Amino acid sequence: MKVTGYEMSWTAGALWRGGEYGPEASVLTSAVVVALLAYLWKAPIRRQFSPIADPPAENVLCEPSPSSPSLPS
Repeated sequence: MKVTGYEMSWTAGALWRGGEYGPEASVLTSAVVVALLAYLWKAPIRRQFSPIADPPAENVLCEPSPSSPSLPS
């Protein structure tokens, strides 16, 4: 179907354009996926601090707060 009157044709070989399957089966796409996996495998991952799950750095004892004076009834 020609909406604009132009037709796009790709003259690259089937290995580079993915053949009948499409561009996701091309050598270029495979190389990009392998490079991305290599980057993610070597990417630095640092653990983030969580105040709920991680214990405090120093040994702090929780002390009860002083009781408030009772009000006269």
